[in-house]
Amino acid sequence: MFHVEQLRFEINKVVLFGGLFGIFFVGLVYLKFDFQTFFVKSLGERFLYLKFSERIISENPIMGVGAGQFIFELKRSLPNLVIWQYQPVHNIFLLIWSELGVVGLVLFIMLLGKLFFLLKSKP
Repeated sequence: MFHVEQLRFEINKVVLFGGLFGIFFVGLVYLKFDFQTFFVKSLGERFLYLKFSERIISENPIMGVGAGQFIFELKRSLPNLVIWQYQPVHNIFLLIWSELGVVGLVLFIMLLGKLFFLLKSKP
């Protein structure tokens, strides 16, 4: 049996979804949303952080630059970036390797392994 209240609810969902989609689409077209800047620029910045972490790792492979020092090293090496561009590399393993060196990375991986086996052994 189909109820009138259920039909109203379904129609309201369709109207709401269609309205939100229409507003989103019109906004993209009207505001001339630049997909190139939004996606390609972001990837370029992430590549910058990856290359910088590679440089830090190659210069300080054993002990790293110190806990929490990635951004300060980035600021020291590239002083002309905009303030919001001073961010850590977007990969936790590379960040730990850059800051704590291979010693910290191995300890972190051992911690993850220990946690994995502890959680796996629980019923």
